[in-house]
Amino acid sequence: MKIVFENYKKSRFFSNLLISSISLILCLSILEAILRVSPESKKGIPLDWAQKNVKFNKQGFRDVDHTFEKPFNIFRILVLGDSQTFGHGIPKRKDTWPKKLESLLNQDTSLIKFEVLNMAISGWNTDTQLNELFRLGFRYKPDLILLGFYPNDISKPALFKCNSDDREILPSFGKFQNQIQSLKLYQFLKFRLNRLLEKLNLKPSYPDCINRVFQTRGWEMEKIYLDILLMSSQLKNIPFMMTIIPMITSLNNNYPLNSAFEKLNGFCLSRQINCVDLFKESFYGLNDEDYIYSEWDRHLNEKGTRVVAQTLYKKLKLLKESPKLALLNKALSPNLLLNDNPLLKNLERQIPDNHDEIFTAEVNQKNEQWTLKRLKDGYTLKIKVNDIKTGAPQLLSITTLDINGQFLSREKSFYKPRSGFLDETEILETKDGITFLKIKKYQETPDGLTLKSETSRIFPLQVFDQKKIRGTVIEFEKGTIFPDPKVLEKRIFSKGSQPSEHYSEQEMIQILKNIINRNPPAFPDLTNKKTLELMPQSRLVSLFNEVLLFQDLIILNRYGGNEYIQKLRKAVKSQKPPLEALKAFNRLDSHLKPIQK
Repeated sequence: MKIVFENYKKSRFFSNLLISSISLILCLSILEAILRVSPESKKGIPLDWAQKNVKFNKQGFRDVDHTFEKPFNIFRILVLGDSQTFGHGIPKRKDTWPKKLESLLNQDTSLIKFEVLNMAISGWNTDTQLNELFRLGFRYKPDLILLGFYPNDISKPALFKCNSDDREILPSFGKFQNQIQSLKLYQFLKFRLNRLLEKLNLKPSYPDCINRVFQTRGWEMEKIYLDILLMSSQLKNIPFMMTIIPMITSLNNNYPLNSAFEKLNGFCLSRQINCVDLFKESFYGLNDEDYIYSEWDRHLNEKGTRVVAQTLYKKLKLLKESPKLALLNKALSPNLLLNDNPLLKNLERQIPDNHDEIFTAEVNQKNEQWTLKRLKDGYTLKIKVNDIKTGAPQLLSITTLDINGQFLSREKSFYKPRSGFLDETEILETKDGITFLKIKKYQETPDGLTLKSETSRIFPLQVFDQKKIRGTVIEFEKGTIFPDPKVLEKRIFSKGSQPSEHYSEQEMIQILKNIINRNPPAFPDLTNKKTLELMPQSRLVSLFNEVLLFQDLIILNRYGGNEYIQKLRKAVKSQKPPLEALKAFNRLDSHLKPIQK
């Protein structure tokens, strides 16, 4: 009897276990089915979404094909950006924000047509966008360059570590791993658990990692890229504008990227860039879930792109109100047309609708006189500014355009405030896509006004393939390769390819001689050039890598990268990279001492 009872208990236990297991499996299956049909099933946008769903033009962009030549009645806006500007996850091209902006600008226009060229690609950062502007962007002859900046476009410095990737919540299941991870229930629990870990500060969130990059020298790297973007646009006499697209999360006083946005806005203010902060101007106070693809993937949806386009349209619609001057924008100061200027409106009224008609338009306002002339071969705009009290000249600017409104030259003369004598003349010219800059400085002597100094610089502003070392590189100034900070960091902090690996011994010696001749204060140990020929190969290789790094530091310093160089120096000292890096910084100090004096 006892045995029968024990068997009954075991049988009942296993029956209950089986029923419980079946019930658990049934509940989990129902939960899985519910999650698959619920909004939660809309996870992230697949990485290969663009390849499967987007039609690209001949140049590889999400746009129609555009000719490099630009008709006179076209105002062309060139947009650079990443996946938020590309429209990742948005099925129709017309629903991306650049094309919505284009549609708004072209409403109720007759004398002018707007083209908004979308040159954004998913995954691009500011360094990639800079290269693309030089490779193709300038060839389209844009009237305005608009950078769509997203916070994760910032460059990460070498050795930066911050992993915000979601952690797996269960151990490995071997060959069943992929099947389990594909379950919606598993993905749901994993997502929720990781958000909990972030709230408890047990793992960094994605915004946390972005904020950390902005606190590193990555921000100094980013400023270099932005400065080169700005300077190259100015040398082409093209207005440069920037819009900061926010990460759509916590759109209130607790916005997680406030400190990063403060830095970006401060940069725009210091460089006098027309900058549109979309968080402050549009998205603040909105419900973030209404403007993103899903909680899992915070790319802008169609409603979000509409907000971006409408905000930018409010900033740019003044171009429609002065269409004749908009077509001659390269004769004006950057961003001048984006401000409500009564003087420009008066000038606009005097310009005939037929752009082939010869005319002279003149306006006077207080101490300024503007004269715009249409000649047989193009246009000239002359601007005179006198001292409002004494009437002495302060500024004289003469800009020339070709018959299609493309920039040819500008000569600016600046006068001394008290005497009214000529102080400095700046001449900017463009020929065959190359920019020439000449600056003349004058001084007063008993014999009258004499030339004090004259400097000339040539800016090819082009990319080419440098097979020896770096691949595709930017030639910013003639004979000067822009030293990409990302490449520089890789050379210093990783065991990657070094310049010496790509040159013969004789080539290295000749390059070294050229650099030493240009920077003698930095090479007191190499005054005798024969030292190089007698140097052992291992020492020559080390010296070559050191001197090329020194040259890159000089170039970065020349173009405003001093803050980055100082932070890079600290990292070099703390991380103990190859000795060549420390020596390069010492040579930089020797080079800068005579300049600072």
